[in-house]
Amino acid sequence: MGPFEAFAALASEAVALKDYFASRVTELRVLHARSNDAAVRAEVALYERAMDRAGRFLTDWVRLGIDDRLVKVQEEQVRVVTEALDRTLDELGISHPDVKRVLGRHLRAIEGGTLTPSDDKRGA
Repeated sequence: MGPFEAFAALASEAVALKDYFASRVTELRVLHARSNDAAVRAEVALYERAMDRAGRFLTDWVRLGIDDRLVKVQEEQVRVVTEALDRTLDELGISHPDVKRVLGRHLRAIEGGTLTPSDDKRGA
């Protein structure tokens, strides 16, 4: 995992933790509507800390332009795979338009979640 992916995972965890404590605070408010219970105060404090931490991650995310950087990394990965595929097809003497058409169809199906194991593997 690269640094951008690690940062994304950490930011996601911070937001998930914030969401967890938000639900806990909501539950505690309902259960202890008029209580000054220490557990309620502790959960609220943890929620506030989690909100601050998630906010800092998201601020850093925007400030560092992580989305743009991730797009560039993904574009480079696509470029490398495409170049390797083109060279492999050339070396094997396989027609590019047919392979690219079928590969494109499968990639779109996978991306759209419509490709299943029972799909016809011969193509349409």
